[in-house]
Amino acid sequence: MNVILTGTALMLGAAFSLAIQDPRPAVPAPAAPKAVPGVPERHPFEGVFALRRRIVAGQVDPRPALGYLVLTHRHMVVCFEGPGAAPDRPLVRAGVRTWTQKGDSLETEVQLGWFNDADGDIHVEKPGTREMRRVVVERATLRILQDAQNSLEFERVE
Repeated sequence: MNVILTGTALMLGAAFSLAIQDPRPAVPAPAAPKAVPGVPERHPFEGVFALRRRIVAGQVDPRPALGYLVLTHRHMVVCFEGPGAAPDRPLVRAGVRTWTQKGDSLETEVQLGWFNDADGDIHVEKPGTREMRRVVVERATLRILQDAQNSLEFERVE
């Protein structure tokens, strides 16, 4: 009996001493990326976002919609498709804009863009047209408010 207890005690002692001694040297944490001259720091808004829901007249629109928003340092690329007045005629919008942050809003300027209306007629946006949109960021969600009752909510996917 004494031999078994002694052996168990030795095994436990060896296990504890191995746990305390780590023979591997500590690996230093990687250094933060250094700023590259001429390349601006990444803005928190930059990324690829997928449309997750539309808020229309203050209510979540239950109808499915697809869309992506890509924000680079200077450009915003949008591509949306949502339900229209007729099931065979969805509303679509696509375009490229430049953007800058102004407080809690984005100021955008149309470079190229088009959308259709409820009748299906296509409208080309005038280059140079400027808009201000309030933006709310919560974790991985980016909400762009069209007005007090309407907004688009995006989730960061990249």
